[in-house]
Amino acid sequence: MALRSHLLAAGNFGPYSQGETTPAKELFTELAENSLAIVDRGFA
Repeated sequence: MALRSHLLAAGNFGPYSQGETTPAKELFTELAENSLAIVDRGFA
C-alpha cells in the first residue's frame, strides 16, 4: 500500500490481555464523516 494516497487517522495500542476489539471500538470515534474504514472480519 502506498501511503502517498492514504491518510492515517489514528492508532491505538493496549495490553495483550485486552484483545483487539476494545481498542478498535475507540478508533471508530476518531473517524471523520464520509470516510472509509477497512477492517478485518469480526469488527462489524
